Amino acid sequence: MPIILATASGSRPLDPTRSFRAYADVVMSSPAGGGTSPTVQCLVDTGADYTILPLSLATAIGITPSGPSVTFRAATGTTFTLPSHPGVSLTVEGYAITVPVAFSAAAAFAPILGRLELVAAFDVGFDVTSWYWG
Repeated sequence: MPIILATASGSRPLDPTRSFRAYADVVMSSPAGGGTSPTVQCLVDTGADYTILPLSLATAIGITPSGPSVTFRAATGTTFTLPSHPGVSLTVEGYAITVPVAFSAAAAFAPILGRLELVAAFDVGFDVTSWYWG
């Protein structure tokens, strides 16, 4: 039985060639009317604070990162710094949000949908009113 990812645009089986990891379809829109990017499949990473998208797609639709540089530490301990943009319009699985995004010019990396964008897109949270705090 396949593992199913349910999204706003319908359900689809997770791809076993990707080790059953969850990916979300993300489209970036230009605030200046420069169009939209092609759909990018981003790895859903609830441990990542930021969404990281290809810099080439941002520049293709007229987005020039103007936010602060963001420093990341990978699981291996390696640190790297990426440019960011404070208000990027994204459509995540059919939900429109405006969030800060970091951009990578690396040739080979998996675009990442981070925790902040996941929470913004799907209004995820916890209701702790009935929790037992003993």
